Amino acid sequence: MKKPVIIVIALIYILAIAVVGFLGIPARVFNPKTFVSDIQLTFDDKLIRLEPNDKADYRYNLETSSAATFNIVAKALPNETSYKECVFQRMDDAAFCTMTTNFTNEYTIATFTCEAIPVDSIKIITVKVRPTDGNKQLFKTVDIIVTNFS
Repeated sequence: MKKPVIIVIALIYILAIAVVGFLGIPARVFNPKTFVSDIQLTFDDKLIRLEPNDKADYRYNLETSSAATFNIVAKALPNETSYKECVFQRMDDAAFCTMTTNFTNEYTIATFTCEAIPVDSIKIITVKVRPTDGNKQLFKTVDIIVTNFS
């Protein structure tokens, strides 16, 4: 082959690499992350929903003089989110009630164990629920009144 043919082939080869580099298929992320857009809370039947203008969202009646428990279940939405676990954070200093959390598949379950409180008394528990994806603006706050009226 003659020298001009080799130079033309080399120029076409370099030009093809440059064109594919600029106009080629862009890189894609193969493992995209889906962030939490909402948190769905489900409450025990033991909790009574209060009116919107009340000071709290739910009421729990201790009917015995011994410890009692109730659960709150949180689910991160949408279902295909990458971060399914939610964090329950106590916003009060109520020592009469302890909280434990457990994460199973798609649900985070918070179990509250309340000690007996004096008859005709009222205590308030405040819980903040947020996702674990780092979104500090998405959260739900729940106020629960615990009463022991005979």
